[in-house]
Amino acid sequence: MAIARLKYNWSELTRRDKTDIMTVAVMRNIFIRGNNHQVGMREINVNIGKHKNNLRIDVLQIDRNKNELDGYEIKSCIQDFRTDKKWHNYLELVNRLYFVFDSDTYDKYEAEILEKIGDKAGIYVYSPVGWLTLKKGVKLTELPAKNEEFYRIILFNYLYRKALNEMNRG
Repeated sequence: MAIARLKYNWSELTRRDKTDIMTVAVMRNIFIRGNNHQVGMREINVNIGKHKNNLRIDVLQIDRNKNELDGYEIKSCIQDFRTDKKWHNYLELVNRLYFVFDSDTYDKYEAEILEKIGDKAGIYVYSPVGWLTLKKGVKLTELPAKNEEFYRIILFNYLYRKALNEMNRG
């Protein structure tokens, strides 16, 4: 049985729908490139410990072989990017941070985006045909290796949020 391709007009989608579609594209990209040693998780608290504010990143990629974390912030429009005041906080928590924009937003606001992020983050661009293209890489930030407790807490937070979401749906 062949899977039918979804058809939609990108410009008519809501911000939430665009974010969801781009998030799925990031997760698929992680899976395809992952070689069974990379895992992607959606909406994960990455600032873990007592007396720390919860910083929830859109997608967290864990590379189990290298003990590295890549974060992805999905931006459904330029206003979403302009109002994001917390992205700098992720730079101390992940080895690499990437922004993901749809191609229309990136093409229209490329100069503003590049000026704002400088060399601090990389950029992926989502094409409405469903693929991500790396437009700007970013240098690896060396961070202390994460221990087993960190990964247990990340997994617990992820599963707890999923369970809450399921209970709220039912």
